[in-house]
Amino acid sequence: QAAVRFDQIEHVGLEMQGVELAGALADGDVEGVGQADLDAGAGRLLAGAVEADMAALDKRGWELHEPSVVMRAARIAGDAEHASIRMADTADAAWIEGAMTAYGYGAQGIDALTRLLANLDLPAGFLTVVENGRAIGWAMGVAERGHIGLHDIVVEPAARGRGIGRRLVAGLLAYGRKQGAGAAYLQTRESDDAARGLYASFGFEEVYRTCSRMLLPDD
Repeated sequence: QAAVRFDQIEHVGLEMQGVELAGALADGDVEGVGQADLDAGAGRLLAGAVEADMAALDKRGWELHEPSVVMRAARIAGDAEHASIRMADTADAAWIEGAMTAYGYGAQGIDALTRLLANLDLPAGFLTVVENGRAIGWAMGVAERGHIGLHDIVVEPAARGRGIGRRLVAGLLAYGRKQGAGAAYLQTRESDDAARGLYASFGFEEVYRTCSRMLLPDD
């Protein structure tokens, strides 16, 4: 099986731009375009442009990867921080390796995340859930423009289904409050009903849908 190239790395902040754009469209905040025009026509125009772009990528061999949903919570509310949570201002090699291994990305994912974090110039918090001296959950929060962005929330497979994800989300929201954030956003897989249900329980609602494309190397 061909290995996946991590040529397209998700950049922190892109979801935030989408959240702001969606809000502007919903408010009719586009010069020369009224709300009725947006409701009746803009959505179809955008959909048509996206379909054309997707068809062009299909022809070039870029395969659809993980259709996703961007969600936003208009206010930050959540559980108290759990005693198992550890917080750091930077991600060391152990944090990056643990998170990417739990994701199943391996060495390529470790390299991609290391390069992304080296260019991150926004306030960030890196959470780890530790039980019996072992790290079993990881998450990253990035503060920007009055929001806290929730990224890379992952639990090792053997520890899933025990509420570890909820601890991580609550910890990130608590970090956001300390950073002065009044709202939050995140991106999750469209197919992950359990995660979407968890986020909805914290007040997150769908804003828009997106996807990634990956170019697989020739065999």
